Amino acid sequence: MIASMMLGLFAILPLPAKADVPQIYVDPQDNIFDTSTMHVGSTFTVNVKVQNITNFAGLQFDLTWDPTLLNTTNTAIPRVPEEVLFHTITPPLYVDNIWKVALSYDNVLGKASYAYTWQDMASAIVAGYCPANITTPIVVIPFGFKILKEPFAPGNVHCALHLSNVKASDPGAVEILLLQQDGYYELDYFEVPPLPPGTPYFTVIPVSYMASAIYEVFTIGVCVNNVTPANAAIGYEFKLSYDPTILSLISVAEGPWLPTYGAPPNQGTLWLTALGGIGYAVVGDVVMPMLNGTWSEPYPTAPVGNLVPMAIFTFNATARGTFPTVLSCPLHLYDTKVGDIFGESVSQGVSVDGFYSIKPLVMGRAVDIFVGQDCTPYPDPYGGQGPNVPADMFWPQKEVCAWVYVSYNQWPEQQKDVAIEIFDPMGTRWGIVYARTNSTGYAYVCFRLPWPCDNPEQFIGVWKLVATVDIACQIVNDTVWFHYDYLVRIWKVTADRTPASYNHTETAYFTIEYGSHAQQSYDVVIALTALDETGVPFGFAYKMVTIGGTEYCQYKNYTDTLPVYIPKFARAGTGEVDLAILNDWPYLGGTVQSGFFDGTQWLGYAPVAIEILPS
Repeated sequence: MIASMMLGLFAILPLPAKADVPQIYVDPQDNIFDTSTMHVGSTFTVNVKVQNITNFAGLQFDLTWDPTLLNTTNTAIPRVPEEVLFHTITPPLYVDNIWKVALSYDNVLGKASYAYTWQDMASAIVAGYCPANITTPIVVIPFGFKILKEPFAPGNVHCALHLSNVKASDPGAVEILLLQQDGYYELDYFEVPPLPPGTPYFTVIPVSYMASAIYEVFTIGVCVNNVTPANAAIGYEFKLSYDPTILSLISVAEGPWLPTYGAPPNQGTLWLTALGGIGYAVVGDVVMPMLNGTWSEPYPTAPVGNLVPMAIFTFNATARGTFPTVLSCPLHLYDTKVGDIFGESVSQGVSVDGFYSIKPLVMGRAVDIFVGQDCTPYPDPYGGQGPNVPADMFWPQKEVCAWVYVSYNQWPEQQKDVAIEIFDPMGTRWGIVYARTNSTGYAYVCFRLPWPCDNPEQFIGVWKLVATVDIACQIVNDTVWFHYDYLVRIWKVTADRTPASYNHTETAYFTIEYGSHAQQSYDVVIALTALDETGVPFGFAYKMVTIGGTEYCQYKNYTDTLPVYIPKFARAGTGEVDLAILNDWPYLGGTVQSGFFDGTQWLGYAPVAIEILPS
């Protein structure tokens, strides 16, 4: 009876949203944060609650989330006991009768499973605590979540905290229908409000860095931004802190920003740095004046988004967590000052800290799937190297090459059969491909992404590969996600006047707005061709640019403008400007890599009408 009560399939029917309706829900429902206060490594807690359930005797449910964004464990937050509902409705004298049918946490799949009832239902009924009547909201179990990913550009990362497989029943295994309410998690990018020109602020570049291995040596820079000649800036100082238990500071070198201004007729710079204590460094630099005791003009400047560092820090990654523990720390800027020629501190904005983390070490049974193209893996971290790490994008018709490394305590497992399941953005399973590990523990397989005859763009989105393998009678798995999309999306093309009407011998300017999911760098050609009403090409312009550098799940957007001269021979009437983006010139084997949706259909180029006047 207990098995059928807890494990039978009960349909969850829609119920009206009334206060007295039996329900299960995530509280709080909306968990929306921003990066002004929450970062990778930050935690938050939600509770799964129930209310308005009468004649109650058992409950089970699954809670799922996006494992690339969050993880949880049964020790994520302090809780004794970890389960609340049955330990609340059961008298202390009878807690030994509580039956934990299931309580598991899977950070690979992003899933927690809960199932509780009473083991001896008859004695529970005799003792009077079964069935239970739950009228007010009561916590079933809390979940502590740890943030694994944050946005580093305008936008957000988000996922549902989804309740599924919900089954509640009475002592006779009769179904109790529950209204379900999922939770929602979102982490928004906090964009510092624009500061007035001449209000300097400091930044760490890159904003986020993840080391791949212990004892990896890497560098970060500290930049100053928004400096104008009116600041008369000739020096700076700051402190940067880090976690000395996971990082060792090797050196701090003077960056090129201030020495450029310190060149003659000024007399160089005085660079000062010290390890002020374990876990932080003190840095300062000042330009030495000319022989007459003044400084030459113009004074140094730094734009918003400056990438020329003032100081360069070299660190050694000295510690590494064991999966799922990700060691991390902020690279925190404080006591920042920009000094002027009068020895005064310039009014400043808020500094932008950096963030450091290191991929965890996977011990015991382990499998790692990562991907690439043309028989070459994407370099770490773009291939999804590491447990449950997303990869860089693929574009139409590309072949996906997948490598699966199987190991036990870091030693390769040979002759192991690996299965790789392929899912599209709609969750449709396209198939399972197979490979066997070689003498170094690697299995290798390739398949080509579909681009069918009808509506191929329906498959644009995030694809998922799940790799599984049996190591000594225990199944282990790893998942990699990647975007399938045009290498470049053209969002909009606009002329410099409305309507786009031009006289002969005038020059028209067309601005293209476009974006890409590419994390790695790719060189592309923006090509514009103008044709008159009779189809004669009368103008051609191009620009070679490099795209890439975005974060997973975010477009990086660009804007460029190309000119077109209207010659005398262009026939008057309505012509067309066609704009596309290619990976190289066609005579060198380049092809169109852009996609544009005109509102009714997809095209590889963006057409824009141009009116050539008879004048």
